[in-house]
Amino acid sequence: MSSLKRLFGVPKKQVTHDTATEALQAAEEQLNKKQIFLEKKINEEITKAKQFGLKNKRAALECLRKKALYEKQLELNDGALMKLQAQRNALDSALMNKNILDTMKTVNSAMQNIHKDMDVDKVHDLMDNVNEQQEIANEIAAAISMPTGPDLVDEDDLLRELEELTEEDVAEKLLDVHGVDELPAIPVGEPTGPKSKSNALNRVHFSLLSNNHARYLKKNGGGFGIGQFRNVVGLNILVPSTGCNDCPLGKLFILPHVYTSFCAKAVIVPLCNTNPIFRFSQHSFQFPDSLYFLKQKTIVFCMFILCFFLLARCARVQEVSDAAILLVEGFNGGSHKQLISTIERSLTEKGESVCVVSLPPTKWHWRARTGALALAALIPKSICPNGGFRVLFTSAVFSLPELLALRPDLATIPQKYLYFHENQLTYPLREDGESATKPDYQFAYIQVLSALAADLILFNSAFNMHSFYERLPAFLAAGLPTPPSPRVPEPQGLVEKLLKPKSRVLHFLVEPPPLPLPIHDNAEDFEAAVRSQAERIRARGQAPLRILWNHRWDYDKNPVDFFKVIFDLAKIHVDEAFFDLGRSTLRPSTGDTIAPSEMDLSSLPSEQAQARFQLSVLGAASHDIPRIFPMAETYLRRTGHIAVWGFVDSREAYWCTLADCDVVVSTANHEFFGVSVVEAVAVGCVPLLPHRLAYPELLVQGPPSSDCVYRTLPQMRKKLKCWIGAPNRLRERAAKALLTAYDCMVAGTETWLKKGVLSHDGLRQEYLKLFGVG
Repeated sequence: MSSLKRLFGVPKKQVTHDTATEALQAAEEQLNKKQIFLEKKINEEITKAKQFGLKNKRAALECLRKKALYEKQLELNDGALMKLQAQRNALDSALMNKNILDTMKTVNSAMQNIHKDMDVDKVHDLMDNVNEQQEIANEIAAAISMPTGPDLVDEDDLLRELEELTEEDVAEKLLDVHGVDELPAIPVGEPTGPKSKSNALNRVHFSLLSNNHARYLKKNGGGFGIGQFRNVVGLNILVPSTGCNDCPLGKLFILPHVYTSFCAKAVIVPLCNTNPIFRFSQHSFQFPDSLYFLKQKTIVFCMFILCFFLLARCARVQEVSDAAILLVEGFNGGSHKQLISTIERSLTEKGESVCVVSLPPTKWHWRARTGALALAALIPKSICPNGGFRVLFTSAVFSLPELLALRPDLATIPQKYLYFHENQLTYPLREDGESATKPDYQFAYIQVLSALAADLILFNSAFNMHSFYERLPAFLAAGLPTPPSPRVPEPQGLVEKLLKPKSRVLHFLVEPPPLPLPIHDNAEDFEAAVRSQAERIRARGQAPLRILWNHRWDYDKNPVDFFKVIFDLAKIHVDEAFFDLGRSTLRPSTGDTIAPSEMDLSSLPSEQAQARFQLSVLGAASHDIPRIFPMAETYLRRTGHIAVWGFVDSREAYWCTLADCDVVVSTANHEFFGVSVVEAVAVGCVPLLPHRLAYPELLVQGPPSSDCVYRTLPQMRKKLKCWIGAPNRLRERAAKALLTAYDCMVAGTETWLKKGVLSHDGLRQEYLKLFGVG
């Protein structure tokens, strides 16, 4: 027997599911203990570095080196934990798959008797399903993969971190500034020099203030604020509201030398001929690398507001208004402008007096940072006989608490409503090479502070609200600048007790489509116009299907995936490098153009058959657009697939173009509501939307709306291919859905959107009720 064992070997002991689970659990316990140990060592080294500070720089740097090594070990430890967790999930899935597989074998035997023959169309459907599963598998593989390998520690980074640790207390004192009722007298002449040059924190640098400027400020009620950070103490002069020959507009009286790099382009411009306000160029906040502490943008932003706080607060607002409702928009463009205009029109139709104050839709980031300062000088004072404005409605673009601090009269408004078109915690970032963007969380802080100051917080969708509150506790609890110091104590309590109780969902108020206009009919009532539009849809019959894209031409709308499917349906063959290039940004303002080498039109057939579908590609475009748009246009024009391309100037022409389309498609990676989709469905388009973001809450659950949702690109291609092959059947469904949406048919027929999404479904009445209008 022993010889047989030596000859054939001893069978290996099989490892069971329970044995593997126990081994994984033991390994995880060991790694968790190591994680606790490393975190403890990191905290110890941080404490030592703070104690040594600048007194013993060599010892402090050594502590930070050790901390960096511990952090790398902790990163590797975390990676190992993630791998073990992935293996545990894979093990459980394998056991479940085995049980499922046994069942599927039995079912498969029965199905083989049913599906004996397969034609070409069924083979194509099977391949679509295979591609779909492959995409899902790729997504899972990408999710569980993690990069490994430590990077070398940079000596300069260690020095910067050491100085940041020693300056935390100074930064906190700088931000702890309280207002004063009376400004101190302005110093004139040379300030005294420092007593000791050895201590860097005691060295101060004052800019000189001329006697003429000092007398002018004293005479006209001007003032200044004192700011100190590290070794800099400076005077920030606040300009009063009148002109001065000695002090011309366009120059600051005095400036701390450390602010010169970002205030050099600051100018003062008059508003309403009386109220000067500071305006900065888009480059003002690009700091030199040597001033690394200014890159802490939250501190810099607070310093900026401190410097110019009294300017807007002391500005004399000359205009007045007798309106009872104040609508404020910090970025008056796109959907923001559309909502404000629709609300204003609805209120004025009810006889309400409305005051609208807005800022131009340029430089969104500057509107968020400085919008409150500009609006404080623009908003008129209320002389309403009923005690001033009763409602303030604004979007979450700028800082509402800053506006209320700059204009105390606005803080007394009984109802202050804040509307979230989007939230900055879940807004997707650009990832294409040099155009990639990094998270800038100061904008999320602006929205959090505005939400705390508002009486009612409104979100355009449940997805918008839930995604914001899901990420907010972790965002507020994150360490700054180093763990374990939280940004905000008890962030979960802040969200649950202060924010959520005063939050609700109020869908975007899409204006009703002017249906008598696009059908060129003299219909006397809206119902007759709806019926006429339904007949126009049916009359298209077997004509080529018209596919609509009416979104912004930007990276977050994911146009590359849309054109991938369109090229496949149009039988235009290009390689993947074509679409990779299409993800980059085209900047015509810098002379960037599409090179002939970027496109190979030789792949197009010399003789083109009649196109089975056509495209209407609309939407607003900025100066810089994804390169895929001009690249795709060249190919699609050659093949005769383009019906309309580009921005439509007038609102009437936009509605007419929508009314001529059959299907509206979205491939967006970011959508907090979907105004463009609702507009298209409102005039009879069939939606085809991804099963993500805010789209599922717009559509009716179950059939027929389940046919309008896709999860992968093969599914999207499959649905469009089916509709292109039988456009008459789709148009019959679209006509019935349009009639049902506007209550022109008996209940029970199919529709796409949920009740309450369109304005006539009680949504307009909800808005009027919000403003106290019957």
